Amino acid sequence: MASDKPVFLIIGAGAGIGGHTAARFAREGYHAVLARRSDEAGLQRLVGQIEQAGGSASGRLLDAAADGSIEELVEQVERDVGPIDCALYNLGAQIGNRALGSTPLNTFELGWRLDLNSGTSIPASRIYSDHGIPQISPSATAVGYTAQGLKTSFRVIANDGQQGRALGEFVANTLKANRIAVIDDRSAYGQGLADEFVRSVQSNGRQIVAREYTSDKAVDFTAVLTSIKSKHPDLLFFGGMDPQGVPMIKQLKALGLNVKFVMGDGGFTPKLIELAGDAAEGIYASLPSVPLGQMPGGKEFSQRYAAKYKHPIQQYAPYCYDAVNVMIASMQSAASVNPEKYLPELGKITYAGVSGNIAFEKNGDLKGGAVTLYQVIQGKWQPLQTLSGNTAKSPN
Repeated sequence: MASDKPVFLIIGAGAGIGGHTAARFAREGYHAVLARRSDEAGLQRLVGQIEQAGGSASGRLLDAAADGSIEELVEQVERDVGPIDCALYNLGAQIGNRALGSTPLNTFELGWRLDLNSGTSIPASRIYSDHGIPQISPSATAVGYTAQGLKTSFRVIANDGQQGRALGEFVANTLKANRIAVIDDRSAYGQGLADEFVRSVQSNGRQIVAREYTSDKAVDFTAVLTSIKSKHPDLLFFGGMDPQGVPMIKQLKALGLNVKFVMGDGGFTPKLIELAGDAAEGIYASLPSVPLGQMPGGKEFSQRYAAKYKHPIQQYAPYCYDAVNVMIASMQSAASVNPEKYLPELGKITYAGVSGNIAFEKNGDLKGGAVTLYQVIQGKWQPLQTLSGNTAKSPN
C-alpha cells in the first residue's frame, strides 16, 4: 500500500511506548509503519487503533534475529509504501547494533531510542552516539551512563549519585543504623548504586561491617548471609533487582538475621511484595522520583492509561511518556526530525511533563531530580520521605 504521506518506521512496536509514538506521529500527518518480531494479531490491533483515531498506519512482521532482516525491511517499506522520512529503533542493543551497522543510514533519518536499564543503556549509548542518535532513558540511573561525555545521552529521572546519597542519609539519619552490611549483584546498576550508598553512609559517620558480592543470576544467598550474620549488622543494603531481592529477603528471615532490609529502585516493585509475601513487610526501597500522586500530571495520566489499556501503569511509565514527548517537542522546536538539527534543541529544552518540569544538565542528567523512600506497610509500598536537592519532605 503506497502512501502519499511522509513515512515513519518504528522497528519494535509494542502496546506501550512504541505504539504511543507511532500514534503520535500518525496524528502529525505521517503514515506509521509498525514492525515487530512476533504477535501479528497484536500488531494489527495497534494498526487498527491508529486508524480508528483517524491516522494512517500499516504493520509488518520481521525476524530481527536474522542478519539483513532490517535492511530488507527498509527496502520493502520504501518500495511498497514510500521513502522513509524518519525511523525509531526500539530493540535491544545487540540487535540495534547489527541494524545500525547494516542499514544504509543515508536513506532515512533516525529518531530516538529508549533502553530498559543501566546495563543496556550504557553499552547501547556508544552505538547511538557513533551514529548521532539521541537517546533518552526513562529508567537508567547509573552515574556512568551520562559520565561518558556523549552529547547524545539524556535521562528524565534522577541518577544513582542522587539516589545513593538519599539512601545513605535516610539509613543514617532516619533509621539510625550504625552497623551496615552491603551486597551488590556486580551489575552496572547494582554495583554503582551500592558504591554511592557506601560513600554516603560513611560520610554520615556510619560503619560498613561487610561488603559482599553476588550475581544478577544467583538465587541462593545462604553462604553470604551466614557470613554477614557473624558481623552482627543492624541493616542490610542490597544493590540489585527484585528477582534476587525476593529469595534474599526470605533467606535472611529463615536464618534469623533480624536486620532492616533496604534496596534501591530495583526492589521497588509490586512483584517483590507478591513473591516475598509476609517476609516483605517492613522492608525499604527508594525510587528516583516523586510519588505518582505528587506528579503534576500523574493522576490524570494514570487514569487515562488504565481506562485505555485496562490495567494499571508500571512504575516507569510516566518517564517513558515524558521521554517520548520531550523528543517530539525538540523535533517540533527544530522543525525537523533530523537528529543533527533537533539534538541542540533537546539539550536546551524546558518541558512541562507528566512527572514534572524537565530540563537537562550539560552532561544530559535531569536537573533537580528527586528521590522518594518507601516502606512495605500492610502489604503495600507506602511513601515515607522525598528528597529533592537538599530538601526533604513527607509526601503526605
